[in-house]
Amino acid sequence: MSLFPGLSSASPLPVRVVLLSTYRRGLQPWIDREGLRGPVPIGNGGELFLNDRGCAGLVTGMGAINATATTLAFGFDARFDVASAYWFIAGLGGIDPEDAGLGSAVWTEWIVDGDLVHEIDAREIPPDWSTGRLVLNTARPFAPPPPRAGTAFGVREVYRLNPALRDWALRLTAATPLADTPAVADFRRTYADSFPVAAQPPRVLAGDIIAASTYWHGAKLNDWANRWVDFWTEGRGKMVITTMEDAGRAAAVQTLAAAGRADFSRLLCLRTGCNFSRPPAGLDVVRSLGGDTGHDPFIGEGPCLENMIRVGGPVLDALLADWPRYARETPA
Repeated sequence: MSLFPGLSSASPLPVRVVLLSTYRRGLQPWIDREGLRGPVPIGNGGELFLNDRGCAGLVTGMGAINATATTLAFGFDARFDVASAYWFIAGLGGIDPEDAGLGSAVWTEWIVDGDLVHEIDAREIPPDWSTGRLVLNTARPFAPPPPRAGTAFGVREVYRLNPALRDWALRLTAATPLADTPAVADFRRTYADSFPVAAQPPRVLAGDIIAASTYWHGAKLNDWANRWVDFWTEGRGKMVITTMEDAGRAAAVQTLAAAGRADFSRLLCLRTGCNFSRPPAGLDVVRSLGGDTGHDPFIGEGPCLENMIRVGGPVLDALLADWPRYARETPA
């Protein structure tokens, strides 16, 4: 029997896990694996898929604004009970070649917003500045943050996910064999001289996110992103992977939690690296961004979608298999 005709605010459907994806292609592996049925329209262009295990897959759209709006629309929809749900961001990102190779899977503790900045055009910044991107309401790069660390003008720049839940997921999946292809391995080797770690096979690791709706690329912005994450986490975070939507999703779940509709401590984030955030030394950044290198810049998408399932699947299965326990207590 289909779930959809029975959806009603009079008897909201209990949801155990919400899989958050940017686009349908990124959710499709979960749709296939979990037998998710749909779509149910959500918000302005969002799509929801459901199954009988209490699993929901939500396509939020690209960019922080769309991701925030769609996640809130679903979370406040009276047809669904998400008070005990785990919110599981699972998708692709741009990985720093200083930290890991393409295809690697990254479990996150810190999500830092990379959009909330003052910016001066790079052609006009003073010669002694490392960047033209500044903390809001400051006059120099990396000046001390506002008195309420992590916020400016009532907006939060940094989100810390439950470290115990992240560590549980990491321990559960650290030894997962990951997919790779000869073409991806060949592309990784172009980084071998300047970033030996980038040339290594994919692995599962812990690392943190800078999330910005602007798709940036290059050595100088990569350096800025590393310092930005270090700055806002006060040295506790390490930028490993770049995304677009995750600060918006974290803000949405935090808003839902404040309204009693969600539990922020149950937010998980897994990203797999399908492109590098900067070129190897000696390669022009414009050629690297445009893919004029003899390699598709998103060559890692296929194995990354597979690795998202290989690494995220056991976590999803564990939560659902022991639901009476994990409904009451969060894994640690």
